[in-house]
Amino acid sequence: MGKKKCKAAVAALCLAAYGCAYRQPAESVSPANFQKWEPPARSAEVKVEGMAKPSVPPPSEGKWGLTEVVDLALKNNPATSAAWYDALSASARLGAAESADYPKVSASVSANFKDTYDSAKDFATRQVYPGAALTLSWLIMDFGSRDASKEAARYALVAANLTQNKAIEDVVLQTAKAYYLYMSAKALREAREKAVEKAASHLKAAEARKEAGVATISDFLSAKTALSQANLALQTVDGSIATTRGSLAVAMGIPANTPFDIEEAPKEVSFENISADIDSLIDQALKRRTELAISTAQTQMAEANARKAEGDLKPSLTLGASTCLL
Repeated sequence: MGKKKCKAAVAALCLAAYGCAYRQPAESVSPANFQKWEPPARSAEVKVEGMAKPSVPPPSEGKWGLTEVVDLALKNNPATSAAWYDALSASARLGAAESADYPKVSASVSANFKDTYDSAKDFATRQVYPGAALTLSWLIMDFGSRDASKEAARYALVAANLTQNKAIEDVVLQTAKAYYLYMSAKALREAREKAVEKAASHLKAAEARKEAGVATISDFLSAKTALSQANLALQTVDGSIATTRGSLAVAMGIPANTPFDIEEAPKEVSFENISADIDSLIDQALKRRTELAISTAQTQMAEANARKAEGDLKPSLTLGASTCLL
């Protein structure tokens, strides 16, 4: 009876340890692939929600501004999705590393067969011996390997989250560049159209002067050549508009034949004067540049991995227990 109670106690302890095998890491990731990661408070956890599937917007009669264009690009661009899933993977690896603080349980099942043949009676029998066992192990003490492993996983998560931030920044920059290139091409087309109208009026005036005998044939031909050059420049801008519009569609992650248009170029553009000196600007860049933060996190992760490798060479103390259930 005492043996059965001991087995039941070990089994209950193993089941309790199984529930402690994984816990949510203290750090999390951004809630979506198009949102930048913000370092959470130590006492709070960020819940990760599912990412919405990219979708092509319906044809819009209105004109899109930079905000709508960038928002669509962040949701559809595969680079942000890949970086977000990498961050989710790093978050899971951190949880696995932190689960080393808790007991681990393993189960095994076996079956042995024994066949007996009685030649006198010409009769065969088979006996089955089933077996089941539970094993519990708990790392009690080591020389820093476990803590270094958790620290390395934590810095890996920070680097993955910052990498996602960098992917978002790159998408915003590329989309904004494509947006303004398309806007400038459209504005240039308006200027080319006015140039064509002006060249056409000059040609008409030159033809009238030639018929009146106050202008030579060379004046007429020069005006005609100027009109041809203006039309050629207009056609060149039309090609540039198609190219920049396709580049903007690609940046937004939608088919190039999707009907859309953007707002016109503003008539007046305000410029912000930079009053800070170069040293303060460099200090701001050192604090804000995502690449530097990623490199710092990767360096700290490498140092933690080195400490883990050193700790793996040293002994550790593990508590173990096992029981046969059958």
